[in-house]
Amino acid sequence: MAAFRLHSMAELARELTFTPRSTRLQQLNAAEELLHSIQPSKGYPLDYVIFRITGYHPRQVADGLLTGMALQHDLGLLIERISRGLNLTVAGASQPVLDIDSVARQFNVTAKTIQRWRRKGLAARIFVFADGKSRVGFTLGSVEHFITQHREAAVQVCAAAPSDQQLSAMRRQAERLTGSGWWPAEIARRVGKHFGRSPLAVKQLLQLGDAEACERLRETGRGFGAMHNGRGLFAKARAAGIIAAMLYRLAMLERVNRLWWRKRHFFDDPLYHQPQAEALLKQLDEPGLHEAQGAPPLPRDLRSAWPELAQLCATPPASATQERAWFLLYNYYRYRFYTLRAKLDPQTVRRRALDNLQTLWHQAQRMKDRILRSNLRLVVFVARKHLRPGVDLMELVSEGSLILMRAVEGFDVHRGHRFSTYATLALMKGFARQAPRLEKSHGGGDGAASERIDRSQQRDWQRRLDKEQVTCWLGQLEPPERRVLAGRFGMNQHTPMTLAQLGEELGLSVSRVREVERAALGKLRRWSHAAAH
Repeated sequence: MAAFRLHSMAELARELTFTPRSTRLQQLNAAEELLHSIQPSKGYPLDYVIFRITGYHPRQVADGLLTGMALQHDLGLLIERISRGLNLTVAGASQPVLDIDSVARQFNVTAKTIQRWRRKGLAARIFVFADGKSRVGFTLGSVEHFITQHREAAVQVCAAAPSDQQLSAMRRQAERLTGSGWWPAEIARRVGKHFGRSPLAVKQLLQLGDAEACERLRETGRGFGAMHNGRGLFAKARAAGIIAAMLYRLAMLERVNRLWWRKRHFFDDPLYHQPQAEALLKQLDEPGLHEAQGAPPLPRDLRSAWPELAQLCATPPASATQERAWFLLYNYYRYRFYTLRAKLDPQTVRRRALDNLQTLWHQAQRMKDRILRSNLRLVVFVARKHLRPGVDLMELVSEGSLILMRAVEGFDVHRGHRFSTYATLALMKGFARQAPRLEKSHGGGDGAASERIDRSQQRDWQRRLDKEQVTCWLGQLEPPERRVLAGRFGMNQHTPMTLAQLGEELGLSVSRVREVERAALGKLRRWSHAAAH
């Protein structure tokens, strides 16, 4: 199942599932109207999105803009999720409903084209059709609105069926290209461009597709995609007996395949949309300061038992300013990578555009490596606390490095807490799962070592894990929410207080304090449920 790209939209979708059915129907229509107005190249404040869907302005909302491209994807997913729980029927719809096959037949396109339209803003709902099965459907108004908005992009794929004379001309051109040695995908692209049709439609009409020939051509061009210029192109093409332009296109497709499957995930920031974003972000970094700092020495017992850890922990931890700058730059390069990639056509992309993509990806990876190196000491110290009989520290550190990589990708610097807090919780949860497996793999048939672990130590470890989990979650709450919970439950050496006392201290009404308390407890319940599963 598709996942939300924006955390705020995922939260909004969960909250909307608890509203009454009649209200959800209104919110569904409002979300679809908003989706029709979204432009991928623009940014939108979260407050505006929530107001357009619910009709209410939230009291507190995160600053910054949501990218139109990610918002377009998430609004379509939100509409589908909300409609799934409404049990909408085709018979009860206010306008005709078309399924994917009906839209494909009506506009003479393939089902894959319909899926691409959905990613570009065609709103889909879950309907119960006449056969009693639930599946994706589109209201006629939605389809017409999408075609009107994307007329230029859809004109090629929505063309009428070709006449016999046009179909014969398409076949003749395809035969000429086949005789010259072109492979089916390139033939479909060139014929489609000449006759104003999409490559997929041409492949369907002409029944193009020689998998064996395509694989032979790809093997011929394999390895050439790593070259950054045309040196050796003509020589290699002559040796293979194929057209140099075709070898170039194969090389480009090889590079596209390596770049197109990168995981699509980043955290947006308003600064990314400014003209000099990269220069402004680099000014936030403190060049040379981090490398000039000396890393504090490891404890003596660690240095004597595992000398290799000294080199592993040679990079000192980053300051809060450095850490924020690194994460902003890391997500900025990923944002640029995915934005540029979305604008490219894999069939016609040029070498220079792929070079730019590759450079952006390497820049993102370099920032990720800096973050990882500065947090390896944290991995070592957390792994040391989870040592068990029969488990080697270096194996735990190796597992922890993989956990740390995933934590870097999932950390949102805009939430206000340090990465070390987030990473510590991720490492503890990961070690709790991995340590028993490593212990079993090293223990062989001797299960007595596991039994010798003191039960009281296990209970202490679990209590420490729970306490650190709660501390991490409390750090993610808004300051008023933390203060209300601390006052209500007497945490952090606070004396338990009534709602009226908290309201007087914070300058809020009793009902507002109660709302803040409920919101904070609701977040803790959701995070606890997610951690349990």
